[in-house]
Amino acid sequence: MAKFDFSHLFSPRHSPNKFGSALGLSKRFSFYQDRKVTSWERDTFTVEAADYREAVEIIQSLQGQDMSDVDDGRIEFVECRSLWETSENLLPEENGGVATMIVYDNNDAEVMANGVTLPYCGSNPDTAFADNR
Repeated sequence: MAKFDFSHLFSPRHSPNKFGSALGLSKRFSFYQDRKVTSWERDTFTVEAADYREAVEIIQSLQGQDMSDVDDGRIEFVECRSLWETSENLLPEENGGVATMIVYDNNDAEVMANGVTLPYCGSNPDTAFADNR
């Protein structure tokens, strides 16, 4: 009995049908996910001072203020960058019980929130196609 490797015969990337399915029976739908995360950002700034010790004293005198929002001529904000490697998903328990991850269809209708399947939300399934691959 012969075995067929359908991944080679009907590769979705090279499928002859316009929907990207090996048999042409399925369609592709677009969705997007919004997630609430916690992460660190790195703000770079300079402090104009006579020496390092004075620069540290200036920073400490601001008592924890956000350096990117300080109105002090001695402090110059240079840049801010997200430290993506520190990004962590928040759980609903850490967000007052409110969803922290929601999936939407391409008509912006909610489909799922933190693992809970929502009732059909009225998005027209005929217009929910991402593309005609």
